Amino acid sequence: MNKAKVNAFTLTEIMVVLVITAIVVGLAFSVINMVQNNIQLIASNYKHKSEIQQLHQSLQIDFNRFRESYWDNETETIILKNPIREERYQIKEDSIYTSIKAYPLKVRKKVLYFKGEEVTKGRIDAIKIYFEESLDIQFVFISKHNDLSIYFEEWE
Repeated sequence: MNKAKVNAFTLTEIMVVLVITAIVVGLAFSVINMVQNNIQLIASNYKHKSEIQQLHQSLQIDFNRFRESYWDNETETIILKNPIREERYQIKEDSIYTSIKAYPLKVRKKVLYFKGEEVTKGRIDAIKIYFEESLDIQFVFISKHNDLSIYFEEWE
């Protein structure tokens, strides 16, 4: 009987290949998971920044469209008025609400100004808002030019 040698892999060689394959597949899944987490973080940051930019744009337009602007400390509301219309921005714990839209932004701190001085109530001409999920260097600052009628009211 002639026994011919069959060319094949040994059991040890096959086991080594399986172990290496398992390590490579495990690393691939780890990388895919890391990429997915980064994509979700980027999407979340983008959404947050978009909301801040939309609020900034809306406040800037309204601040300069309305003649009078006030801060109501009791209701935590910015009241913007002119003889025809009124707009309100109510700052709550988890969002900022207008008559048109709710901005899901958590306000950490707000600083109100009138004629360059910090105020806590009454008439305002500028506001600086810091948000909860932002760095200290990221804030929204909105200001407007005062109408001359403000200075006439002081003389009365």
